[in-house]
Amino acid sequence: MQGGGTVRYMAPVEHIDVRHGAVQSVTAGGHEYVASGHYISDLDPKLTVDLMHGAALSPVERHRLTDYEYSASAFNIYLGLDDRFHPANYGIGNWNIWYYPTGDLNQEYEQQLAGNLEHPWIFLSCPTLKSTAPGMAPAGHHVLEIATVCPYAPFKQLRETDPTAYKAKKREVYQAVMASVRDLIPDVDRYARMKVYGTPTTSEHYLGQPQGNIYGAKLVPQQVGLHRLGYQTELPNLFLVGASAGYPSVPGVISNGMDVVELLTGQAVRRSLALA
Repeated sequence: MQGGGTVRYMAPVEHIDVRHGAVQSVTAGGHEYVASGHYISDLDPKLTVDLMHGAALSPVERHRLTDYEYSASAFNIYLGLDDRFHPANYGIGNWNIWYYPTGDLNQEYEQQLAGNLEHPWIFLSCPTLKSTAPGMAPAGHHVLEIATVCPYAPFKQLRETDPTAYKAKKREVYQAVMASVRDLIPDVDRYARMKVYGTPTTSEHYLGQPQGNIYGAKLVPQQVGLHRLGYQTELPNLFLVGASAGYPSVPGVISNGMDVVELLTGQAVRRSLALA
């Protein structure tokens, strides 16, 4: 990387060595890494503390970094569509779509979080229209990203007790979500060449999102504003970044990263828009 950094793939963090009131090193992928200045964790704060394996934190700090409520979990679908699919024909462009079949947002959220995913509301986006960079899909093809909220506990229980029933439930929910997708794109199945879908436990396992949460710490009055976790910890060389430290969504986490850069360097990284 420019500036001398290294990105290591398939190297999950295994241990954060905390001694003498500071982080001494991080073990990842079987290798130990020592930073000359600071350590920044983009992991969930609770997971960050877990990886310290009982290191001495003050009771107040341990409580602050581990005692918070997560946002809702989600069921996610990614579809690879062939070059016969033309997004503009369905009103899809370089933007996000939230589709609520009944228009009653409160009722739909309550129903789904209670486990009823019949004809759910959906978030739908076409990432291949948001960037001209190659690699996301073959030329002329498109990716659809679809998501909706769902409860975590039923999937966790099935995954741990009955893998066959878990897979059947996963397929059932996929079809339920696709019913809403077909409201917007009736012939979507004609174009689908790849289908990847996951439950909250999928996100928990592969992405390190506890309970499959989508927005980190839940955005309730007790956990926003001055009550948000923030970027600093009582360990002077450990900093947090990500949705729970700051705020979620793409603009939120980008802003969080910029905040941490400015905090550590003392230099502004945001550019002011020149007035025309």
